[in-house]
Amino acid sequence: MNLLRIGWAFGLAACLATAAAADTPAPPPLGTAAAPAEKPDDANLRPDEVLVIANSTSADSLAVAKYYMEKRGIPMDQLFTVAFKDYNAKGYEISFNSFENGVTIPLRKFLEERKLKDKILCFVTVYDVPYAVSGIQVTKEELDQIAKEHKVPNPGQVLTTRAALDSELAWLYRGDLAGLDPKDIKYRSAYCYLDGNPFFGQPVKFRQFRKNAATNPKLKDFGTMYMTARLEAPSVALAKGLVDKAMEAERDGPSGIGYFDSKGPTLGNRKMGYPEGEFWARRAWLETHNAGFKTVKEETGKLFGPGECPDALIYWGWYALTNYQNAFNGKFRPGAIAVHTASGEATDIRTPRESGGPWCGGFLTHGVTVTSGPVGEPFLNAFPHAEIFYPRLYQGWSIGDAYWNSHFELSWMMVLIGDPLYTPFGGKNRRAQYVQTALLFSDGGPPGQKVKSKGACDLALMLKAQTPIFKNTDKYKVVDPGVSGPKLKVTGLDKLKCELKEDGTLLVITGPKLEAADLGAFDPKQEMGPELEVHVDLGPDGGEKIVSQLLAW
Repeated sequence: MNLLRIGWAFGLAACLATAAAADTPAPPPLGTAAAPAEKPDDANLRPDEVLVIANSTSADSLAVAKYYMEKRGIPMDQLFTVAFKDYNAKGYEISFNSFENGVTIPLRKFLEERKLKDKILCFVTVYDVPYAVSGIQVTKEELDQIAKEHKVPNPGQVLTTRAALDSELAWLYRGDLAGLDPKDIKYRSAYCYLDGNPFFGQPVKFRQFRKNAATNPKLKDFGTMYMTARLEAPSVALAKGLVDKAMEAERDGPSGIGYFDSKGPTLGNRKMGYPEGEFWARRAWLETHNAGFKTVKEETGKLFGPGECPDALIYWGWYALTNYQNAFNGKFRPGAIAVHTASGEATDIRTPRESGGPWCGGFLTHGVTVTSGPVGEPFLNAFPHAEIFYPRLYQGWSIGDAYWNSHFELSWMMVLIGDPLYTPFGGKNRRAQYVQTALLFSDGGPPGQKVKSKGACDLALMLKAQTPIFKNTDKYKVVDPGVSGPKLKVTGLDKLKCELKEDGTLLVITGPKLEAADLGAFDPKQEMGPELEVHVDLGPDGGEKIVSQLLAW
């Protein structure tokens, strides 16, 4: 699994989540040249921007498609149907040639003839549409050449032309690939290696990103990108239920408990060599806690057992490979979102599961509203990045916008299962007391992101709320410094100074210091430094909030 190094920055005007990948091609920045003159379009995905894709040979597929379109008010002329002639129902896949000739070519024609190419932002595939595309044949010589071009040291590990059908659709237009012979090495290379998602981590929603990208010369080779999602489940009723439960949660407001299953405490822990898996589990928990939900963590290394996760609204777990555990009493709360980060969790979405087997199938059997997983080995970096997904979600983004903003790769293995229009925390369901947090450190100069390996650093605790909740600052206090080892100590808690900015939506706390004994040289093999966690009690203004930061020196 790919490893990444994640850092946090927090500006005075807005929160910005960023991530840098070490082993995957980074998507190009939008740059300033394409920045729109008008105010950014901050609206979520709309029904008239969705195109539904169904299997014309399946009455069930057509029924789910029409049900969804009627429920969400999607225009009926935005239904595209395909007869999947070589559909391998056992593997839920079609051949590459069938995908290219039977799906992409007629789909491009459909969009262009109806003038929908630029209007549509999201494709939604439905029940009984294959969800994997088998690979094209590549010779050993071609594989070696492609590996050399992409600077891949082990071609057999990461080069494959097999991918999720939805992920291939996201890049329906691949710039200068159009018109190339499939035997051309450049064409084959594009389908042999994962591509960076240029929307990843952008501070705007997808509609505005597309507007920016349309005039950006740095994206000219990326073509037109689309979001994708899937209404798929072990039965027609469960597939339709993905829509019903999303709309119920939007109507009544999502409620329930957040459950987070990791492999062990992450403060300086290096278990299994996948520290970002632990980091994501913690970020999912931290953001959900700071959104005001009751949360439960499992950090002993075991899995939540049967019945241990009642009233589940949010679940994030990792690395119990194709070993679904029905910890949810056979039922999720309406609107529930569940992700388990392991390598084969969407290889079989259609088989009902009580326990065991791929997690996505188990989640869907028991009524989850949104999940995501891979149709083949994805490497860890391909999963939605929790440090981006949950802030976007709790700030009122639609599932489609939040997922694709936090999803790193295209032409690869991941599928999003659920209604992309679902907006759990928008409008009246906005989490008014949700706070996004960050820590800044300094050595006496301007705040920076590095800590002295020996000595003392000033701390700035920064909390950004969606609404003006910070009022009674004289009663705020740090209740738990949460240092990660005996070599770290937080002092100066009696010198807290609270400064309000932006009409009460931004709180800056200064005064404390982080004192470190000799931490030694940072070991790059650890991939992540230790973590500092500070709990701030806001009393009636928002309860206890957690500020956390990975340390580097």
